Amino acid sequence: MKRWIKVALSSVVALGLVIALGTRFGLTPPMGVFLNPFSGAWKRVPGAFESGKGELHAAGLEKPVRVVVDQDQIKHLFASSDHDLYFAQGYVLASERLWQMEFMVRVASGRVSEVLGEKSLEIDTYFTRIGLPGAAERSAPLMLEDPVTGPALKAYAEGVNAYIAQLTPATVPFEYKLLGHKPITWEPRSAAYLLKFMAWNLSASSSDLPLSRSAHILGAAGFDELFPLDSKVPEPIIPAGTAQVTKSVAPNPPKERFEPTVDSLEPLPTPHPSNGSNNWAVTGKKSTTGLPILSNDIHLGLSLPALWYEMQLVSPTQNVYGISLPGAPGIILGFNKSIAWGVTNGGDDIMDWFQLRFRDEKRNEYLFNGAWRPVVSHEILIKVRGEADKPLLIRETQFGPIVYDKGEKPLSTSIPVGLALKWGALTESNELKNFILMNRARDVAEFRRALDGYQTPAQNFLVIDNKGQSAMWQFGKFPLRWKGQGRLISDGSDPAYDWQGYLTPEEVPTIKNPARGFYSSANQAPFDETSHYYFGWPFEQPWRATRINEILRSKPKFAPEDFIKMQRDTVAVSMRELIPVLLSSLPRTDLSESEKSTLSLFEKWDYSFEADSRAAPLAYSWYKQTEIALWSRLFPDNKGYRYPYLTKTIEVLKDENSKWFDDPSTDAKETRGLLVLTAYRKAIEDTIKRTGVKDPTSWTWAAYRPTDFGHAGKLPGLGHDDFAASGMEHAIFANTGSHGPVWKMVAAVGPKPKVYGVYPGGQSGDPFSPHFEDFVELWRDGKMKQIEFMESETDSNSRKLGEMILSPGTGT
Repeated sequence: MKRWIKVALSSVVALGLVIALGTRFGLTPPMGVFLNPFSGAWKRVPGAFESGKGELHAAGLEKPVRVVVDQDQIKHLFASSDHDLYFAQGYVLASERLWQMEFMVRVASGRVSEVLGEKSLEIDTYFTRIGLPGAAERSAPLMLEDPVTGPALKAYAEGVNAYIAQLTPATVPFEYKLLGHKPITWEPRSAAYLLKFMAWNLSASSSDLPLSRSAHILGAAGFDELFPLDSKVPEPIIPAGTAQVTKSVAPNPPKERFEPTVDSLEPLPTPHPSNGSNNWAVTGKKSTTGLPILSNDIHLGLSLPALWYEMQLVSPTQNVYGISLPGAPGIILGFNKSIAWGVTNGGDDIMDWFQLRFRDEKRNEYLFNGAWRPVVSHEILIKVRGEADKPLLIRETQFGPIVYDKGEKPLSTSIPVGLALKWGALTESNELKNFILMNRARDVAEFRRALDGYQTPAQNFLVIDNKGQSAMWQFGKFPLRWKGQGRLISDGSDPAYDWQGYLTPEEVPTIKNPARGFYSSANQAPFDETSHYYFGWPFEQPWRATRINEILRSKPKFAPEDFIKMQRDTVAVSMRELIPVLLSSLPRTDLSESEKSTLSLFEKWDYSFEADSRAAPLAYSWYKQTEIALWSRLFPDNKGYRYPYLTKTIEVLKDENSKWFDDPSTDAKETRGLLVLTAYRKAIEDTIKRTGVKDPTSWTWAAYRPTDFGHAGKLPGLGHDDFAASGMEHAIFANTGSHGPVWKMVAAVGPKPKVYGVYPGGQSGDPFSPHFEDFVELWRDGKMKQIEFMESETDSNSRKLGEMILSPGTGT
């Protein structure tokens, strides 16, 4: 079906969503306007730069900007000043992604209800209560007063508004027509909301409540056995024995273990647990080019329009290519003529929850260090379309906000009610400055200086340069903690549980030009279990890191093409560890003939999660059913409670006499074989149900877990559903079906950079556009396009479609 027909049909469903969300007919556009064939939703307006030909005019621009457009709709901007460069970047991004930019700012600032009405009030309440708008508002002056970011933000906003000024009812993006609202004026401070939203996305995961619930059930001894703080880390980011600076002294832990009252605590939302990434590099001695080669893939939610926008920015101060965050100036990840860099999420614990001891039922004073302190309250109003403004009471403590207080209904699962939040992202900061300075860095040393002052979210910054140097830093603002601090809910009355200083920038995990010839990070712990400092718990299990490292150790030298192939790797080391244990524990004599024949799926399986794999769906389901069978007898569920790591589950399964096979509710002695058999049978049932096929020879991983690219604004029918793709969260190609690599890059530095990249989407944000999902199939197939990096505006571009001029003046 042609895409425009699909969108036209699905928009009827989308319009129904608006009504289903509780908005009134008065909040949707008049149907005559909506269906108008000349200016309504069905009229597709080509992107301003789509043709690659002609001249556009924009008031506020100082001198013309040349825009080279290639066949993939990548825009290469050549400006005579930074002001004009960022102005043009804002103009171009607005022409492609205006609604997406505004929607993201609305989410982060608690203003979705202004468009969608009362049914989005819970979302606005959550982000407002967690403190995101306040953190952005405190950061904005810092960003606007800075000589690096202030002019960039102002120029970018001028460019966005210059584009908005020439829009008409016929040319506004589709979503505005669908939802019946108009673009807002873009403010220079808007980028502060976007960056704090990304900080939430990457640093707001919290296991404090689920772990505290699990600890409450298990008791101290059982909890320490199943959730050990000193678990062996087989593949830390920083190899064991790497010299580190250790000047700070960690505080002492409290004398007694705090036992929070968790029974009455209800949870609320956190970001996707798989938000992370892979990056790795080889030094010149393991490279076929003689210079370092870098690989990076960023794992976030899969959506259309895509999270990122690919482009090249050229001015007298810089020539940089990569991905930008729509709404913020500069390039976030990419390369220039001298360096290439990539990041993975640090995953360090910078979010703690404190249980308070209130003085009385009024809950206006809490005890800290033997004295009563006031809860500071103030009221704000949330604007709701079609309704009166809704008052919202914000209650603050010395730690931070009480996100949801007693008796208030939370939005969903994972963060507790009635506790105070302390979160590193709530402090004012200016990470945009770091990224703009990275864009201009000419070597590893300059890149490191660009990181000065960087705070949140903590990231593993990997950089290589064309001088042969390379380095990785896990950079952020890390609380100085005693071992285990903040892992569970903290005692808000005891100063020992509060943060007592931070690591110095010299003490962050660091590795440069490693002797082993390679780097890798995949969200695992920065150091092994002997670490001098405590960075938090839990980090990602080392499945992806193990696979990356075993490949990097497998041969002496690597080419860029090897890294492209690695990014497509779907082998799950976790299943390589687990499935043989399950098979050896399964009592074959108790199996039916059909159950025995189904086991043949594993005979030649290489533990890869390819889209057409017949064994992968059964293996994955068996893994999940085994976890449920083993741990659901202890914990009511795996959302409000935390199950042990899969590494611990495998360890338990290897011991046929483990006490954890017994059912604590009946004191009955159970066997490993019975548990594994029960899980196997349920896995078969689950696989049949999810694939819709009874015959095991016709099962496929893609049918069991299809990949869905939902619309960024949750508008149904405007994404791409039931997409057959490979990958699994424990594999290098960490596609979970709704979450996975949203930017993939391989870069070889040298006299002329040789770089490949792809993201799952397209440059256009218009669902009607032929460029809405240009690269999705390329991404699915594990392929990348070679990037056309233009060293000057006279440089050749083999994929050039045309060029346009954005000139000062008015009109189009």
